[in-house]
Amino acid sequence: MVCFGAIGGLFALLLPPALMSHSETFAAASDTSFGSANEKQPAARRPTAVKIALRMLKEEGLVHAEASFCFDAFQFCVLVSDFANAKAWARRAWEVACVTAGPESAAARTFKMYWANPRAHRFAGLLPRGVLGGPDSS
Repeated sequence: MVCFGAIGGLFALLLPPALMSHSETFAAASDTSFGSANEKQPAARRPTAVKIALRMLKEEGLVHAEASFCFDAFQFCVLVSDFANAKAWARRAWEVACVTAGPESAAARTFKMYWANPRAHRFAGLLPRGVLGGPDSS
């Protein structure tokens, strides 16, 4: 069974520390069971929360939820104008949606639209520019 509390806590790791509203929230999220509690990794070397969540979903056989996590990662990339990685996440979300819901599903059509033009998303460029990583990056 998936521990939704742990997955929910992963989302705190998606934002860079400078964007966190409370430093203690970031510190608590960094102390999850995804590494030694004493091991503090810099944000650039930490596995992304989405990738950890995707691994957990796969281990639990819940691949149908993967598209949602990929779309979340897409939205974070769009926020910081990381459009190359946003496209990669949208493509991955589309691939999963095609398998789980069909290529003509509303979700698959939405993901395909954002894959073609991530700048069309309403969150595009709202935060300072950055590079967050794609589904195939380490």
